[in-house]
Amino acid sequence: MIRDIIIITKDRQVFQQIKKACAPICGDTHSFVFARDIQSGAGLLRDRNVAVVLLGQLPREEPTFSFLSYIWKFFPDIPVINRGGFRESPESMMIEEKGIAVQPVNTLSPKKWPEVITNTLRLEKAGGSLTMSEVSIFAQMIQQEQRTCTLRVYDEMNDRSGTLVFQDGELINARIQTVQGKPAALEVLMWEKQESTLKITVIG
Repeated sequence: MIRDIIIITKDRQVFQQIKKACAPICGDTHSFVFARDIQSGAGLLRDRNVAVVLLGQLPREEPTFSFLSYIWKFFPDIPVINRGGFRESPESMMIEEKGIAVQPVNTLSPKKWPEVITNTLRLEKAGGSLTMSEVSIFAQMIQQEQRTCTLRVYDEMNDRSGTLVFQDGELINARIQTVQGKPAALEVLMWEKQESTLKITVIG
């Protein structure tokens, strides 16, 4: 399954520069998607299989903080590289404590884009992946161990993916594209009854 790297910026030339610099390291596993503003970026989050969001410098009237809070609430497994964020900003510090990356503008030069995106994608892989047919057994283990982590479940047979988010062993959210919460969790758990081979990636 090809996953998207969403780049939100007013300047399409900036998008092209990032795409050109990072395409060699992403290969055929990721595609780059342009969004001109936060509203269109939010729409892409709901409709596509997103790996990373790169948030560029946007006009002050754009609701950047609300957008980051929205991602944390509904898409906590998707990392954000915020080129418009400053560590001196209380808002940026709040978001950073919740695990979303905040990159000061002056430290992210064009030659650094491949490294930053590669490191961000590598963090996801650090948790490890496994192939199995029963998500429910793995979820029970997380509950028993009271772990805090995210499971990204990929159904290879039907080319679909879902996300289960655990905090201290409790399932606090689930997502399949626009479907959130319990309905999404039940749908993911149903996949194991359909003789599918499921790949589970553990994040965190």
